[in-house]
Amino acid sequence: MSREEAVDYIADHTAIPRSQIEKEVDRYITWPGQACAYKMGELEILRLRRKAEQQLGMYYYNENSPSSNAMQKHDECHKKTDLGSHRFGGC
Repeated sequence: MSREEAVDYIADHTAIPRSQIEKEVDRYITWPGQACAYKMGELEILRLRRKAEQQLGMYYYNENSPSSNAMQKHDECHKKTDLGSHRFGGC
């Protein structure tokens, strides 16, 4: 996929201004591992939160826990978008 194809795809599937899309695409081109590392870190944090919640049960409290409304909305949003990105997916 070329730079222009990536920009066009995101522009077609989001309401993000084209200038911001171009900056994001350029960032991912020049720093290709960043998006993958960010997502892996996010998934690891979510895994550890769920593990803590299971182990601590009713003693676990985190306003961003998977059982909270905010995390449920976050998970639902990522299921709806094939981009799975906060910036491009609108979550």
